[in-house]
Amino acid sequence: MKPITTILLSLIVLVLSCKVSEPETVKSTKKEITSLQISGIANATTTYDEPTKTYTITVPTGTNIKALTLALNLPTGATSVPATGSVLDFTNPIVCTITAEDGSTQKYTIRVVVQAAPKSSQKQLLSFSFDELNPVVKATINQTTFEITAEIPATANLKALKPNITLSDKASVSPTSGAAQDFTNAVKYTVTAEDGSKQEYAVTVKQVNQSTSTQIWDKAFGGSGSDGLGSMIATPDGGFLLGGGSRSRTSGNKTATNYGDFDNTNCWVVKINANGEMVWDKAFGGSGYNGDFLRSMIATSDGGFLLGGDLVLIN
Repeated sequence: MKPITTILLSLIVLVLSCKVSEPETVKSTKKEITSLQISGIANATTTYDEPTKTYTITVPTGTNIKALTLALNLPTGATSVPATGSVLDFTNPIVCTITAEDGSTQKYTIRVVVQAAPKSSQKQLLSFSFDELNPVVKATINQTTFEITAEIPATANLKALKPNITLSDKASVSPTSGAAQDFTNAVKYTVTAEDGSKQEYAVTVKQVNQSTSTQIWDKAFGGSGSDGLGSMIATPDGGFLLGGGSRSRTSGNKTATNYGDFDNTNCWVVKINANGEMVWDKAFGGSGYNGDFLRSMIATSDGGFLLGGDLVLIN
């Protein structure tokens, strides 16, 4: 029996000595950002500065950077804080920490920049006036020839005029608006757009003798017959009351109907507004031939009018 025991012990030792331990798994040390983007934003561009570990994402003009979704691609087993898919406020740069599978970390700075709007090329001189004059003088602007002309009273001082100027948005002008200028000769004004492009205008101012009165409007009132004006007064509302006689039937701009036969002349009253437009008209009188005519009118305190004239009656 002794030899059998020796053989069994030898087999056990042999089996134990043949068992090999498995190697330990090596964890990844990778912690770089493979790629990143802002979800839902088209035409965004990304640059990376290795020395500062900084990503700069440029987004289109008008993008709201207070609530952007950050999407990160990371190595297998790596994680990030904040996590990919987080909605973040990029008003200020954020720091993103990447943790590798082995627990080592790397910090990255991510900043979002809104692309500046294109600078305006608009450089029109829109209005040019001398507001200090009475009445105000507004110049005429030719946007094809870039010439500006104005006529001022002969009594105005041509050598010290201060023009009021309006321009395209974000444009500037030299000389500036409100600066006194000598307009004895033409003056050059240069308008500069936001993008730096320029347009020059030539301003010519002439002194003229202005008339003391200016026609505002003229109107005619009457029908198809013979009508005449005997009196006119101003009314409290800025209009006028016209009075006279009318031999016309309802025609033209006459709406009031005469009394009696066609040939009768009746008193006719016409109310017009400040623009010379008819408000109403009335006819007063009897059946006398060619005899009724208003010659005087006054306004009364109750808002009405008192009319006086000739009235012919036939029994």
